[in-house]
Amino acid sequence: MLVLSRRLGEEIIIGSHIRVTVLSVTGGRVRIGIAAPDDLAVDRAEVHNRRMGFVIDKVDGDCVVGLKDAGKRVAGQPKFSAMHDGRIYLFPDEGSQKKFLADPKKYAMVDVAIGGNCAVCAKMMKKEMPGKAEFTSVYKGMRYLFPSAKERTMFDADPASFVGKDTKLGAAPAVNPEAVAVTGKTACAGCAYGVRPITDADSLGIAVVAGDKVYVVEGGEKRYPDLFKARFDGVPVELKGTVKKSQGKFVWVEPTLVTKLR
Repeated sequence: MLVLSRRLGEEIIIGSHIRVTVLSVTGGRVRIGIAAPDDLAVDRAEVHNRRMGFVIDKVDGDCVVGLKDAGKRVAGQPKFSAMHDGRIYLFPDEGSQKKFLADPKKYAMVDVAIGGNCAVCAKMMKKEMPGKAEFTSVYKGMRYLFPSAKERTMFDADPASFVGKDTKLGAAPAVNPEAVAVTGKTACAGCAYGVRPITDADSLGIAVVAGDKVYVVEGGEKRYPDLFKARFDGVPVELKGTVKKSQGKFVWVEPTLVTKLR
């Protein structure tokens, strides 16, 4: 750690774009001014920690293993903890702790709200837009991701207005679903494209390839077992349903119909 002494009005330069100025000194309190680029987040430590989920309390300390596997919130204990990707996770017992450590990626995102999409974008623009981990806020034990600091600041000012009472884990706020009706050929979503169904991340899933789009069929393995077994064969099918999420060329669809074409 670099330790510097500065007088009132003097500055510290960090890199070539950040200037820190001592504005006032009163008793044991020092006021500083920070000039930094707009795309660089500058927060008090306690705000940063709260946003990134470092602070452990009775809500944020719930066990993600119980939330993922049983759909229940069970309070964790500090003596059963684990650090992963800069976050502290608490567990109620050693068994849950070991389960997490064996496959942290399976559980690490379980407390991400609305599928990682921006809650502000959903309400203000009526569209799904993926958020980024560097722009995160924690509200009522759930992490909300945003594409930039602008949306995060809007959310932090009044989070309740962007979170519906019926919002569930992994479900987007109420936005009229987009209907989809396409014809294409089957493929393995996980094997061929590295994507999986949202509601069943353990399944490799059925994909329907139509033009430059890849449609991932939600619940395909259970609903259409014969098509799932034959998904590698490029079976011509018709797919109808509603869009759950879209990201680039990938579209996740809640199906109402998947049928073979002759």
